[in-house]
Amino acid sequence: MLDLILIKEPNLSYNVQDLGKFGTRDHKLIYCNLDIDTTEEKVNIIQFNYKRINIDEIKAELSSIDWDEVSKGSVKDCLLRLKTTLKDLQQRFVPLLKHKKNSSSMVELQSIEIG
Repeated sequence: MLDLILIKEPNLSYNVQDLGKFGTRDHKLIYCNLDIDTTEEKVNIIQFNYKRINIDEIKAELSSIDWDEVSKGSVKDCLLRLKTTLKDLQQRFVPLLKHKKNSSSMVELQSIEIG
């Protein structure tokens, strides 16, 4: 097996060191610094805010449903009606929480094994 570090730009890595064998394996530990620029940007995150859920309204809505009628038909149809009902309740009675989060462009490092 051959372990490689492939770098497109030779100036991106520096301080490459062979740290010796990795335990009892035939592999060696390689240490290096990578000089990589990342950019940060604000990303809008929208989530349901379950801390502010209107549970009393949801309970009232659920108690007003004719569950015998909802449960008629195939299991697939019943599940679809249940999921639709729950999504509707979520949209109506769970407020949204909007906030910004820093997001860094990440460089993906992959380990390639050959052999």
